[in-house]
Amino acid sequence: MLRSRFILSLIVFTVTCSLFSCRNNSSVKAFKRDGLAIEIARIAGEPGAASGLNYSARLIPDKKLADTKDKELTSALWYRMDSCFYLQQGGKKVFASIIQPIANGVAGSYEYFLSFDISQAEESKWHLIYQDKYLNQKKYSLNLGDQ
Repeated sequence: MLRSRFILSLIVFTVTCSLFSCRNNSSVKAFKRDGLAIEIARIAGEPGAASGLNYSARLIPDKKLADTKDKELTSALWYRMDSCFYLQQGGKKVFASIIQPIANGVAGSYEYFLSFDISQAEESKWHLIYQDKYLNQKKYSLNLGDQ
Protein backbone atom coordinates (compact mmCIF):
# COMPACT_ATOMS: atom_id res chain seq x y z
CA MET A 1 0.00 0.00 0.00
CA LEU A 2 2.75 2.43 0.94
CA ARG A 3 4.75 1.51 -2.15
CA SER A 4 1.80 2.06 -4.52
CA ARG A 5 1.12 5.43 -2.89
CA PHE A 6 4.77 6.40 -3.39
CA ILE A 7 4.65 5.32 -7.05
CA LEU A 8 1.43 7.31 -7.62
CA SER A 9 3.01 10.39 -6.02
CA LEU A 10 6.08 9.96 -8.19
CA ILE A 11 3.96 9.72 -11.35
CA VAL A 12 1.94 12.84 -10.44
CA PHE A 13 5.14 14.74 -9.70
CA THR A 14 6.74 13.67 -13.00
CA VAL A 15 3.68 14.62 -15.05
CA THR A 16 3.39 17.96 -13.25
CA CYS A 17 7.05 18.80 -13.85
CA SER A 18 6.64 17.88 -17.52
CA LEU A 19 3.64 20.20 -17.80
CA PHE A 20 5.53 23.09 -16.24
CA SER A 21 8.55 22.64 -18.48
CA CYS A 22 6.36 22.83 -21.63
CA ARG A 23 4.33 25.88 -20.73
CA ASN A 24 4.31 29.07 -22.73
CA ASN A 25 5.47 31.84 -20.40
CA SER A 26 3.78 34.56 -22.46
CA SER A 27 0.51 33.80 -20.65
CA VAL A 28 1.94 34.39 -17.17
CA LYS A 29 0.08 36.99 -15.15
CA ALA A 30 2.11 38.52 -12.33
CA PHE A 31 1.30 41.13 -9.75
CA LYS A 32 2.69 42.27 -6.42
CA ARG A 33 0.79 43.75 -3.52
CA ASP A 34 1.17 43.91 0.27
CA GLY A 35 4.58 42.21 0.29
CA LEU A 36 3.54 39.22 -1.82
CA ALA A 37 4.26 38.63 -5.52
CA ILE A 38 1.95 36.17 -7.27
CA GLU A 39 2.49 34.59 -10.69
CA ILE A 40 -0.32 32.64 -12.36
CA ALA A 41 0.10 30.74 -15.64
CA ARG A 42 -2.53 28.79 -17.54
CA ILE A 43 -1.47 25.25 -18.41
CA ALA A 44 -3.13 24.24 -21.65
CA GLY A 45 -4.79 20.85 -21.79
CA GLU A 46 -4.79 18.55 -24.77
CA PRO A 47 -7.15 19.63 -27.57
CA GLY A 48 -10.50 17.88 -27.28
CA ALA A 49 -9.75 16.46 -23.82
CA ALA A 50 -12.10 17.16 -20.94
CA SER A 51 -9.27 18.08 -18.59
CA GLY A 52 -10.79 21.08 -16.81
CA LEU A 53 -8.72 24.16 -16.04
CA ASN A 54 -5.11 23.81 -14.91
CA TYR A 55 -2.79 26.53 -13.62
CA SER A 56 0.63 27.03 -12.18
CA ALA A 57 0.70 29.42 -9.23
CA ARG A 58 3.85 30.80 -7.63
CA LEU A 59 3.93 32.81 -4.40
CA ILE A 60 7.00 34.93 -3.69
CA PRO A 61 6.79 36.71 -0.33
CA ASP A 62 9.08 39.63 0.44
CA LYS A 63 11.88 38.58 2.76
CA LYS A 64 10.59 40.96 5.40
CA LEU A 65 7.13 39.39 5.27
CA ALA A 66 8.44 35.82 5.48
CA ASP A 67 10.90 36.64 8.28
CA THR A 68 8.16 37.96 10.55
CA LYS A 69 6.43 34.56 10.67
CA ASP A 70 7.21 31.56 12.86
CA LYS A 71 9.00 28.36 11.81
CA GLU A 72 5.74 26.61 10.83
CA LEU A 73 5.27 28.91 7.83
CA THR A 74 7.05 26.64 5.36
CA SER A 75 5.10 23.62 6.54
CA ALA A 76 1.81 25.49 6.20
CA LEU A 77 2.69 26.74 2.71
CA TRP A 78 3.55 23.19 1.65
CA TYR A 79 0.82 21.15 3.26
CA ARG A 80 -2.16 23.33 4.22
CA MET A 81 -3.06 25.22 1.04
CA ASP A 82 -6.13 23.14 0.16
CA SER A 83 -8.70 25.93 0.58
CA CYS A 84 -6.54 28.94 -0.34
CA PHE A 85 -7.11 28.75 -4.12
CA TYR A 86 -10.55 28.77 -5.69
CA LEU A 87 -12.55 30.05 -8.65
CA GLN A 88 -15.35 32.51 -7.98
CA GLN A 89 -18.23 33.75 -10.10
CA GLY A 90 -20.57 35.99 -8.15
CA GLY A 91 -21.34 34.11 -4.93
CA LYS A 92 -20.40 30.70 -6.36
CA LYS A 93 -17.04 29.20 -5.37
CA VAL A 94 -15.32 26.17 -6.89
CA PHE A 95 -12.31 24.94 -4.95
CA ALA A 96 -9.41 23.28 -6.72
CA SER A 97 -9.75 19.52 -7.03
CA ILE A 98 -5.94 19.23 -6.98
CA ILE A 99 -3.43 21.50 -5.29
CA GLN A 100 0.00 19.95 -5.63
CA PRO A 101 3.04 21.77 -4.22
CA ILE A 102 5.99 21.81 -6.61
CA ALA A 103 9.58 21.69 -5.40
CA ASN A 104 11.01 24.33 -7.74
CA GLY A 105 14.41 24.70 -6.07
CA VAL A 106 14.01 28.46 -5.62
CA ALA A 107 14.46 29.47 -1.99
CA GLY A 108 11.76 31.76 -0.67
CA SER A 109 9.15 30.89 -3.30
CA TYR A 110 6.27 28.42 -3.23
CA GLU A 111 4.84 26.90 -6.40
CA TYR A 112 1.65 24.89 -6.92
CA PHE A 113 -0.16 22.96 -9.62
CA LEU A 114 -3.89 23.79 -9.49
CA SER A 115 -6.63 21.84 -11.25
CA PHE A 116 -10.31 22.81 -11.35
CA ASP A 117 -13.23 20.72 -12.63
CA ILE A 118 -14.63 23.52 -14.79
CA SER A 119 -15.12 23.48 -18.55
CA GLN A 120 -12.51 25.45 -20.48
CA ALA A 121 -15.36 27.14 -22.35
CA GLU A 122 -16.48 28.73 -19.07
CA GLU A 123 -13.03 30.05 -18.10
CA SER A 124 -13.67 33.71 -18.95
CA LYS A 125 -16.61 33.89 -16.51
CA TRP A 126 -14.49 33.19 -13.41
CA HIS A 127 -11.99 34.91 -11.14
CA LEU A 128 -9.08 32.93 -9.72
CA ILE A 129 -8.83 33.79 -6.04
CA TYR A 130 -5.91 33.30 -3.67
CA GLN A 131 -7.03 33.82 -0.07
CA ASP A 132 -3.85 34.02 1.98
CA LYS A 133 -4.02 32.39 5.41
CA TYR A 134 -0.38 32.37 6.48
CA LEU A 135 1.55 35.44 5.27
CA ASN A 136 -0.65 38.55 5.32
CA GLN A 137 -4.26 37.28 5.34
CA LYS A 138 -5.12 39.27 2.17
CA LYS A 139 -7.32 38.23 -0.74
CA TYR A 140 -5.97 38.38 -4.31
CA SER A 141 -8.12 38.08 -7.44
CA LEU A 142 -7.30 37.52 -11.12
CA ASN A 143 -10.01 37.83 -13.77
CA LEU A 144 -9.56 34.80 -16.02
CA GLY A 145 -11.30 36.62 -18.87
CA ASP A 146 -8.18 38.81 -19.18
CA GLN A 147 -5.90 35.87 -20.05
